[in-house]
Amino acid sequence: MDQALLALMKQLSAEEKLMFQSDYEDQKKSTVLAVVLALLLGGFGAHWFYLGRTGRALTYLLVNILGGVLTVLLIGYVLLAAVWIACLIDAVFMGGSIGAMNRLIGQRIFETIVALRGDQLQGQAS
Repeated sequence: MDQALLALMKQLSAEEKLMFQSDYEDQKKSTVLAVVLALLLGGFGAHWFYLGRTGRALTYLLVNILGGVLTVLLIGYVLLAAVWIACLIDAVFMGGSIGAMNRLIGQRIFETIVALRGDQLQGQAS
């Protein structure tokens, strides 16, 4: 887990830490899985679908399909090569992207837990 997330967790009670860890484990993205998807199914945008970046995933998928159709004219091979080279580049730099995404996920979970704490305090005061 990231140092920034560990610092946030220090602000939580024991029960809230358990809630945070459970939610974080359910929602975080795996770097290994994303890299494997990029290398094996990247031309279809599988790694971007996994990361929730649907627009980018559809771009990869459509360019791959277009490249497949245009192989008859030989220009399709250029498109296919470009998509797979982009997938290799994605696989190399995937770790940083996923680290940032997981930090955002952790921050959102933390904010939700703190908001729930505030709601409970207001309910007890009433």
